[in-house]
Amino acid sequence: SKTGFSLARKTDQAVLDINTFECIKRVPAFGNRAVFVNGGFRPDLSRLHLLPTGLKVCSTGCEPGANEDVLVQTLAKETTKHDIFTDLNTVFLKDILLVEVAENATIDCPLHIIFVGSSDDPSLLRLPRVIVKGRRNSSLKMIEEYVGTQHDLGFTNGVTDVVLEGGSQIHHSRLQTESDEASHIGRLSVKVGRNSNFS
Repeated sequence: SKTGFSLARKTDQAVLDINTFECIKRVPAFGNRAVFVNGGFRPDLSRLHLLPTGLKVCSTGCEPGANEDVLVQTLAKETTKHDIFTDLNTVFLKDILLVEVAENATIDCPLHIIFVGSSDDPSLLRLPRVIVKGRRNSSLKMIEEYVGTQHDLGFTNGVTDVVLEGGSQIHHSRLQTESDEASHIGRLSVKVGRNSNFS
């Protein structure tokens, strides 16, 4: 049967309070975390005020035009691909998490990115997007985690793009423990430079 979908709105991003968020089962918290609820960035649930030198993490929803060079270059690369779900994500982009590791920077504490689904509407469409840029000879560990409230019914279509310059390293973990009643499609795209390493 055909199902219509509606894009998540600002009101959908505000449905989760901090007490409910803290009760959601997820991996142990790390010092640096970015939290999205129904696809929208929630600075009040995030912990990005003490980022180490060399690591920049920002949301385009909160900082329009942030890191435009990274954004434009990465999305331009995507135009050569023909993937209907990536195209859907790109067409309706509203809030992108941009992660940039500076040249020669080694980030010891992992970056924890948490996407929370919370909706009783099965037609709710969430379109999270993460763009990661590792500059030359940089190093980062990151955990990308998708969780949900107990009876979340929404649909997640997430895309993560990683671009590594020469000699850079990223160790990436993706965890998906959303509600059994929710739907999830995810895509990870990695472009590696000379002597770079993605695991």
